[in-house]
Amino acid sequence: MLDFSDEEKLLDSRSELLNSISPNLEGDRLIKKKKIREDLFYNLRAACHNYIIANMVEHDLDTDINNCVYPDLKHSFEIFLLQHAAKIKDMSSVTPNGVIRPKKETLSEFNSIQNAVGMILADANIKAKKCRVPLSIRIVTSDDDSSILERPRSNHKLHSDFWTGAVCDFAILMPVFGSLETIDVAFGEAIGFDESFLQEVTNYSDGRKLYKRFSEYKTRMELGSMFFQDIFCLHGTRRSGKGARVSIDFTLQSEQYEDTILPYYSNKHIESDNHINYEECLRVGRDSFIIEDESIAELRKHNDYDKISLIKGDAAAIKNQTSKSLRLIDTKTFKDILEFVR
Repeated sequence: MLDFSDEEKLLDSRSELLNSISPNLEGDRLIKKKKIREDLFYNLRAACHNYIIANMVEHDLDTDINNCVYPDLKHSFEIFLLQHAAKIKDMSSVTPNGVIRPKKETLSEFNSIQNAVGMILADANIKAKKCRVPLSIRIVTSDDDSSILERPRSNHKLHSDFWTGAVCDFAILMPVFGSLETIDVAFGEAIGFDESFLQEVTNYSDGRKLYKRFSEYKTRMELGSMFFQDIFCLHGTRRSGKGARVSIDFTLQSEQYEDTILPYYSNKHIESDNHINYEECLRVGRDSFIIEDESIAELRKHNDYDKISLIKGDAAAIKNQTSKSLRLIDTKTFKDILEFVR
């Protein structure tokens, strides 16, 4: 359990935890950043680009590759995204908060993303006990419908990951490509809070009642860096102009998680925990694969996700990013290999 009697001491201890997760982090108290090795970052960008194109093909969307004019390879991903953002965010595989969900037809490309992220994490020498699988690849645009932005758990509202029932104590965010100068994330910390801050919140707007004021950090998103975000860090998507962004995000559990943060979660959310052993997470897309029975073709026939509906009750947003049929298989077992090739 945590001691809320001294707010400064509590947040300083959270900052120390972040600094212990990976060497040479820099940033503000509850949000740290670290450079990604250049070749590993390009590998991630290419994997995400291929995944998006695979989704567009399955939705019969014109990628217009032959007519794309790229002044240089370095900016080709950004140009493609800006040209096609409106079509991408309206695909049936995309949730209201922009998560592009892996489906049967796009599993190969999605597992390539998991593998690319695993290589980055291994290179960063991260210390963690568990990691959420699957990760989330997310698109955010400046043209999202107002009905989506008004949703109770719209990501532009300041929030803590605890409020979503994410059963973690820190998260990692990796901007992949896009216009970060117009679509970024505001980071900061709550001032004047108590133990009630750690509760599931159905509407992020109600979370404003859990602290006295917000102090924004200087840390800004940048391409080529990964960001380590503590569970107490308040954050929200910030739109300041036209553009679009694609990023990766996922949550982790530290060695201290079970003694410090876990006791504050309800049994309902603990039972829906989809974190796996950290070392196993590093091998996803290489020694194990994510598979999914639900197809994009089925989604297009009867999409059960109303893009402008509210998340009902106290359901955690993470539950809507996957499906009941999504699972991991071990490529080292004959039975699972047969299942994968079928």
